[in-house]
Amino acid sequence: MLYNRGMHAYTMTFVGGGHMASALIGGLIGSDVSPERVQVVDPSAERRELLATKWGISAHAALDETATQVDVLILAVKPQIMPEVLAQIRPHLSNDPCPMIISVASGINLHAIETALGPRPVVRTMPNTPALVGAGITALVSNEALEDTHRQWANDLMGRVGECVWLDDEADIDLVTAISGSGPAYFFALTEHLVTSAIQHGLSPTIAEQLAHQTAHGAGQMLKTREASAALLRQQVTSPGGTTEAALNVLNQNQFAQIVDEAVSAAQARSQALGAQNAEQPSKES
Repeated sequence: MLYNRGMHAYTMTFVGGGHMASALIGGLIGSDVSPERVQVVDPSAERRELLATKWGISAHAALDETATQVDVLILAVKPQIMPEVLAQIRPHLSNDPCPMIISVASGINLHAIETALGPRPVVRTMPNTPALVGAGITALVSNEALEDTHRQWANDLMGRVGECVWLDDEADIDLVTAISGSGPAYFFALTEHLVTSAIQHGLSPTIAEQLAHQTAHGAGQMLKTREASAALLRQQVTSPGGTTEAALNVLNQNQFAQIVDEAVSAAQARSQALGAQNAEQPSKES
């Protein structure tokens, strides 16, 4: 694979071939990126065969110099094995070429990656699961070594599966995790409870799921496509003395806003705790 700094021809290696890597690879190949620009390293023969067959990319069982002679190295492994992976990567890296590192692993901070891999451009990302269907949003934050071209590559890569937003402060990543990283589960839980309630009140499971799922999808589309806040859209669908107002009154009487705020706070605190825990592990390998 050739090392190419061109904006539209950067090369990349995914270290880890799980669901997020597969979504990103699919977004790349599906938008006419040549399979020759993409390779993956994964110890699972099943994953390698699946990705190579589905997308036409090269897949390898282990890291070597070939895998690291690229423009972008994407770390797409579970946080708990990141220290081991970083230790495996380090001997194969050189300063010429010097690949940009993009991490999609939660809880591993920029300093930990820099400490393990040496000075080089590093981007930490927090994508969410809707990326699997091309409708995600990814928060990104970088170290000071990032140049404009690196930023363009990161935008292009993560933008294949949704929107991108850059953070000025890495500390904000924990709140981002609580809002958009964990956020899909909040909407899934609400939809789940709507389905359960509809069934308990007499609708068939099939109709209950169709109504709740499409309502969630449609509400999301309205938030996305209309130039109106969630508060305004809520007001527009809430007629005085009507059914929606009756339902919202129950939610508000049960401190709905406070429950959401407490849930976000709990997720943020857990993200901070996991980050502190993971930060200790890579340093032990350095």
